[in-house]
Parts: sequence; structure tokens; C-alpha cells
Amino acid sequence: QLFSRISRKPVKLLQIGANNGSLLYDAIIKFRWSAILIEPVPFIFDELKQRYAGRPNLQLLNLAIHPTEDRKKIPFYEVKKMENPPTPWYYGLSSFDKSTILTHRDLIPGLEGMINEIAIEARTISGIIDELEVDDVNFLMVDAEGYDATIVRSFPFQKIHPSLVIFEGKHISEDELDITKTLLGKAGYHWLPMQDWENNIFAISHQIMSEDEFGLLNEIIANRRQN
Repeated sequence: QLFSRISRKPVKLLQIGANNGSLLYDAIIKFRWSAILIEPVPFIFDELKQRYAGRPNLQLLNLAIHPTEDRKKIPFYEVKKMENPPTPWYYGLSSFDKSTILTHRDLIPGLEGMINEIAIEARTISGIIDELEVDDVNFLMVDAEGYDATIVRSFPFQKIHPSLVIFEGKHISEDELDITKTLLGKAGYHWLPMQDWENNIFAISHQIMSEDEFGLLNEIIANRRQN
């Protein structure tokens, strides 16, 4: 239902941490979304390029979004390319913060030896928006292994107001989530924690969902958690 609401006008997606592009592929192709897809890990970015080759409505960027550093090479930690990855989500573990990756070491024996440090170009969201002359984004999705909330807070909400923001809250402290919730509330968003394995947070604009509708949705999700 949320996707149908943001699709009432042409969707302009900004996906930070697009990985190989599989997550939103069906919607991007079926509904011809315009998108900026950002993936920092070079070999995963190559898969992203192959998947979306020949799509003029998409802009693919091989860089990392940072809250403050713009046009600067900084250290980044990627997991190594493997013929047989140890888990289906292994290639989603790269991050600015090596310790965040290592929180999965109990599930992936020998994980520390599977991590490479690389230097990668960092850009801010505002820098990208200005350079590409972006005047609208109605769907923002962030998956940045521990930097999600920091990146969301760096988005220029005073300039552009996405209808829907989704980011992963799994590796983020309660204090930081509270700060992010306050900022998004002031920017005109409902705050909906999904309480799933990744603790995904949905921030839904007041422009596409009323208080009554949000209250009902929140109640449905709470009941689902209890069951």
C-alpha cells in the first residue's frame, strides 16, 4: 500500500547501499522508477551495473555516502569476494566501521580474515544532490551497516521531502535512534519500527498517511509482533 501511494506520481528513488540491485529490481523495472543507486564495494557495484545495463532512467554511483566528508578518499571495509559465500547476506556486511561487521563473527567463523580495508571516494548526500541537480526524491532507502541513521540525518529534508524513508536500525543505539526519531518527527514523518530481524525503520510522510491511518497500522504491526 505504501508503494502504491508513492507511485501516484513518478517514483524517484535514492538507494544508498544498493548492493547488487536485486532488492528493488522488480519495482524499478515494472514501474519504470527513476533512481540513483549507490554501492561502495567495487565488485558488487560491477554486478549492479550488469543488472541494470542500458537503463537511461538510472544513475549508478560507485562511492560511499558519508555525513560530512565530500570528494575525499577514506578507509572503508569490504568483505572479500568468495565463490561460496558463508551466508546469503554476507555481501551486505561492508561498512565504514569494521567492528560493526565483526558483530556477525559468531555466525560466520573466521570473519575477521574475510575483511579487506580499501580507500573509497566519500560523498555527502547534499553534494550528490547538488551535482546531479536532483529536485525531488520520493523514496529514500538506506542500508549502511551501522551508519544508516547518521546518513538519514544528513539528508536535506528542508530542501527535499521523500514520501517514504526506510533504513536499517539493527546496529544503532537507542540514543541515536531517539535522536533520529526526533529529527524525522520535526521534518513531518511518522516513525514505524518493524521489529524484524534487521530492525527496519519506516518513516512515512504525513503527506501520504494521516494520524488515524498511522495509528491503525501501528496497532496491526504490534499485534503481529505479539502473535
